[in-house]
Amino acid sequence: MNFSNFTSLFFLLPLLALPFIIHIFNKKFPQRVPFPDIRLIKKSINERSKLFRLRHIILMALRTLVILLLLFCFMQPWLSKFGSESKSSTDGRNVLVLLDNTLSMQYGGGGITPRQQAMVELEKIVGSCSSKDHINLVSIDHRAQVCFDEPSINHNELLAYARSLPVSLSSGNINTSLKATSRQINKVDGPVEVYIISDFQRSNFSEAKLNELNGDIKLFFVDVSTEPKNNRAITGIKIQDKSILAGKLIPVDVSVANYSDTELEDRLEIRVNDKDTHYFDVKVAPWSLSEVRVEIPILHKGIHFVKAILSPDDMPQDNSFNFNLNAQDKEEIILLSDTDPSKTSANFLIQSALNPYKNLGGALLPKLVTSQSLAPMHLATSSKVFISSINRLPDETATLLSEFMKKGGSVIYFMDGEHDAFNLQNLEKKLPVELPFKAGLKQTAANLPGGHIKIRSGYFKSRYLKLFRGEARKRLGDLDFYEYYQARPGNSGKMLLTFSEGTPAMAGSNVGFGHLLLCNFSIRESGSNVAAQKVFPAWIHEIAQNMSNEAQTMEVFEVGQSIQQEVWSDELKGNSFYDPEKQKLKLKTRIVNDERLLISFTPQIPGHFTLHSKGRLNYAFPVNCSPDEADLRKIDVSRLPTSLATSAYNIKGKEHYEQLKSGQKIFHWFLLAGLTLLIGELFLFRLFRRLAL
Repeated sequence: MNFSNFTSLFFLLPLLALPFIIHIFNKKFPQRVPFPDIRLIKKSINERSKLFRLRHIILMALRTLVILLLLFCFMQPWLSKFGSESKSSTDGRNVLVLLDNTLSMQYGGGGITPRQQAMVELEKIVGSCSSKDHINLVSIDHRAQVCFDEPSINHNELLAYARSLPVSLSSGNINTSLKATSRQINKVDGPVEVYIISDFQRSNFSEAKLNELNGDIKLFFVDVSTEPKNNRAITGIKIQDKSILAGKLIPVDVSVANYSDTELEDRLEIRVNDKDTHYFDVKVAPWSLSEVRVEIPILHKGIHFVKAILSPDDMPQDNSFNFNLNAQDKEEIILLSDTDPSKTSANFLIQSALNPYKNLGGALLPKLVTSQSLAPMHLATSSKVFISSINRLPDETATLLSEFMKKGGSVIYFMDGEHDAFNLQNLEKKLPVELPFKAGLKQTAANLPGGHIKIRSGYFKSRYLKLFRGEARKRLGDLDFYEYYQARPGNSGKMLLTFSEGTPAMAGSNVGFGHLLLCNFSIRESGSNVAAQKVFPAWIHEIAQNMSNEAQTMEVFEVGQSIQQEVWSDELKGNSFYDPEKQKLKLKTRIVNDERLLISFTPQIPGHFTLHSKGRLNYAFPVNCSPDEADLRKIDVSRLPTSLATSAYNIKGKEHYEQLKSGQKIFHWFLLAGLTLLIGELFLFRLFRRLAL
C-alpha cells in the first residue's frame, strides 16, 4: 500500500490524542448522595464489574482507530495496479503505442469495427497522460509507420496523425513494428510503457517476437476484438490448363473459405471484363476450405480481367478475388527430333495428330527442333516437349530439359531411337529424382514370340489413360508393339502401362514442378500399329492436354506488396499506369538500360492495375487482399509474453488507464471502515448503559 499525501500524517497525528483527552475528562468525580438508596447500590455493584471498568478504554481505542482511519483517508492511500508506481515523477512517463492497422481491424460484425474501438482506446491512453508525458505511435501494417522521430509531448498531433492513417487492407508485419518500437525505446531514458492495441488475429501474432522489446518496459495488451467473428472469403484460384487458348472453356478452381459454425451456401459470381457474368453454386462446410470448379468461356485472345465474387458479409473486402486470363490463339509445343519429317517418321505422326488442319489451323502449334539446336528461347515460349527419334543427347540439352521440368514444364519421351538407353541415363544425372524405370537392351520383332507384344495391365485412373477406361479398355487389345526396350522399374514414379512379360510400357514421374512421361514404345509403323488406330490422334491430344503436372497457381499480388516490372521506355512515353478507380498511378522508375525501365509501385486497394499503349493493353497486375486476414480467430494473448522478461497485462478502458497512472485508490475503504467503527461504538455505548441500570 502507498500514500499520495503521506506528509499530512505529521500534521494530523496529534488528533490521535483526542480520544485520550476525552477519556480523562469523562472520568467520574465523587458526588454526594442520600443514603440509603437501593438503586445506587445496584449501580455500584455493576460498576465494579471487570467489563464495566474497561468500558472507557474500549471506547477510547475505538475512537482512536476511527481517527486513524480518517487520517489514512487524508493521506490518499492507493494500491499498485498493472505494475503502477508513484505518480510523483517529475520527468513524466514514456508511452509507446502499437496500433493495429490491418484488414482484420475492418470487421464490422460488432456494430463498431475494431479499428474504431482502437481509436477510442488510443484517445483514452492519451487522455491519461500529463503534459510531461512523452508518447509515440507505431502502426502495425505491411510496413511500420512511426508518428514522431522520437517520443514527444505533442499529444494532440499524435491523435491527429492516428486519425489520418489511411484504412489499410493489407496484412501486418508485427515483427517489423516491434523492431521500430525497440528503436524508440532506445531513444528515451527510464521505464517505458508499451501498449499494443489490436484484435490479436492469430495469423499476424502467431510469429510475434516480443523479445525484440528490450530494456525497462511494461507491456500492455489492449484487446479490441469483437465476438463472434464469422467470415467467408475467396482465398485463391488455380488454373487447370497451363495454356489458355481462345475459344475454349477454361476450368478454374476457386478456393472458398468458410470461417464460421454454419455451412456456407451461396452463389459464386464470375465476372469477365466487367461485362459477362456467370454464376455457380457454392457449398462449404463449417470451418473448412473448398475448391469450387468453374468453367470460364474465353472468346478471343488477349488479357481478360476476371473477378470472382461472393455475397458481401461483415468484412466484404475479401469476398472478391481478381485475376487475369491471358488467352492465346495457339499453344506452341516443341517436337524434339533428329529425323527428317517424312510421312513415316514419328515426328510427322505426332505433328499430324496434334494439328491435323491445313496450314496448321488448329489450336496446337507443333514446332520441330533438333536436339543439338534446342535453346532456352524455344522453351521460353512453350510448356510442353515431345521427344522422339533423337541422337545422343548432349549434356547441354539434358541440362536444359531438366531445368525446364523443374520450373513446371512437361516432357513426353517416346523411346523409338537407337540411343534412348544412353539418353535416359544421361538425363537422369541432371534430374533431382530417379527415372521411373531403367532401360536396357532393345527388343525387336525378330526376337519377340509372334513378332509383337501386347499390353497386359494399366493404371486407368491416370489422366493419360482416360480414353481407355471402362468398356474402352478393349482398345488396348488392338495395340501391337514390335520394338521396345527391356526395362526394370525404379524406386520413383508411377507405372501406367505394362507389357505382357512385365516390362514397363508407360510410366510418369514428377520432376520439380513439372512432369516426365516415358513411353517405352515407338509410334512409327515399323515399331507399332499405334498410329494406325482411330484413337491415336485423340490419345495424343489427351496426353498434350494433361501433361501439366498440376493446376497452375496464377500470379497475383497483395495490397501493400511492392510490385516491380521491367518495361520498354517507349511503352511509358505518353502513357500512364492506372489503378482500379481509373486514377493515374505514381510510379518509381529506375533506368535499366537505354531502352528498358524498372518501375515499382505499392497498391493500396484491390483490383486491376493496368498500362495501355496505343489502344492495346500491355500490362495488368491483379491485386487482392491477403488471404491470411480472412481467418479472424485471435490468439491467446496470455501465451504471447512467454519469451519476454518483463510482465504483461491485459488492460482496457479509462478506469484501467487511470489506475495505471496513479494506482487503485482505496481511501473509500478506510472511510467505510471508520463509519463501521462509529456504528459499533454506538452499540457498545448502549450496551454499557443497559448494564449499568
